[in-house]
Amino acid sequence: MSDPLPEGWTYFRSEATPVPGAQLPMWYATAPYHIPRLPDVEGRSKLEQTVSAPTWAELRRLVGDQVQQYHKLMP
Repeated sequence: MSDPLPEGWTYFRSEATPVPGAQLPMWYATAPYHIPRLPDVEGRSKLEQTVSAPTWAELRRLVGDQVQQYHKLMP
């Protein structure tokens, strides 16, 4: 986790279930804004309130994508 999430984003990690075949832990990040309160502009549906990924690196990439999309819609 040497590459932190952008300011305002919060994260957590689920715990693995110690049962064979159970789901592995996942990383989750929540956006610092409430999507329904944003202006109703075209493309808003591409924003996600929460993103998830199996690795920190993938989570960081997905959050980066969301930040880029947000800045395109809300300059």
